[in-house]
Amino acid sequence: MDALIDSLREEEISAEEIAQLQQRFEEAISQLPAYRETGSAAQARPVFSEDSLLLVCRHNEKIRLQKKEAERRNISNTFRVIVSLLIIMLGFAMIILPTPPSFEIYTLFLFNDNDGFTLMDLISLVIVFAGIYALVTAVYRQQKNY
Repeated sequence: MDALIDSLREEEISAEEIAQLQQRFEEAISQLPAYRETGSAAQARPVFSEDSLLLVCRHNEKIRLQKKEAERRNISNTFRVIVSLLIIMLGFAMIILPTPPSFEIYTLFLFNDNDGFTLMDLISLVIVFAGIYALVTAVYRQQKNY
């Protein structure tokens, strides 16, 4: 009986299906010898009232909506993590890959005659830190939701 109740809790059941299950359960119980001994008083009252059927349906709908919302949040957070990782990779690629002199706008710090820290490198670092911030906030939100 407990296994049946657990499986019914996991499924989405409409009011009509609950009424059918109730009728089948009452028919099965009425065929038992112990039930026949108790008399027809127990048979006269319904196992579920209309209000309880409505409450069960509302509860199932609420659980279904909560599952959809959790799934939507999970997909959103996963997308945020992926985008933030791509932003970090883009920033590092801008630093590592050679750029033409026209993109190196202005040299802020000169290491030697051929190399230095340019304004483009500074912009790339800002992009990397923005990606790290986005990654940390996305992971924090994901842990907060669980």
